[in-house]
Amino acid sequence: ATGDVGSGWGTLKGKFTFGGGAPTIGLLAGFDPNKDALCKIPVKDDSFVVDSSSKGISNVLLYVRAAPRVHPDFESAPPKEVTFDQKECRFLTHVFAQSIKDKFVILNSDDPAHNSNGDPGGGNPPYNALLSPKVGRFDYPGFKKGINTPYEITCSIHPWMKAYHIARPDPYFAVSKADGTFTIEKLPAGVDLEFQVWHEKGAADKGRLVGKADGVSWTAAGRFKIKIPENGEATVNAVVEPSALAL
Repeated sequence: ATGDVGSGWGTLKGKFTFGGGAPTIGLLAGFDPNKDALCKIPVKDDSFVVDSSSKGISNVLLYVRAAPRVHPDFESAPPKEVTFDQKECRFLTHVFAQSIKDKFVILNSDDPAHNSNGDPGGGNPPYNALLSPKVGRFDYPGFKKGINTPYEITCSIHPWMKAYHIARPDPYFAVSKADGTFTIEKLPAGVDLEFQVWHEKGAADKGRLVGKADGVSWTAAGRFKIKIPENGEATVNAVVEPSALAL
């Protein structure tokens, strides 16, 4: 890294809250039980999920665009296995992120066969894996470069199935939980960090999401900058208005 890289480490916490009324979650468009007799349970639409009590938005992805340094604990940690599974003719994880150093594995714990395919781009090889019922497994050969925008994972056999995946060159990313909260630990402190925010329904280019939070300037490209205090934490509680979403 060049220029100011700050000193020490800190934590970013926050929450994404919807500024409108909580939507009613229906069935996923395109679900067709006639497509496969083993697909017996209707699949819910996970494209925009808001917690009815807290109005928290799940599946919001945010990550540091370019980390000036990485905490030694992450650099020394051995690669781990990141698994992506399917059951009841749906992907069990709708949005997920990983470091490029970790191993990406697709499983099939479902009764029918599945055909999981995706094209990460950025010089990373595409895949098109036919997975046997119950025991199917595909080990991705590995990511060569980090990805800047999530790519789709789909199933050719069951076309309503869709998920989003991103692999980053560092560990500084998070996907908001069911209540809209997130935490990213051991971030470089004492220097401005630029975060990219994304959601499947983000109205900006390529799903980039614009929110509003006190003390944070948000760009039209779904980015904000913040300085993490050394040995402390910063908080971003963002409100996402309906106009920021392609609903």
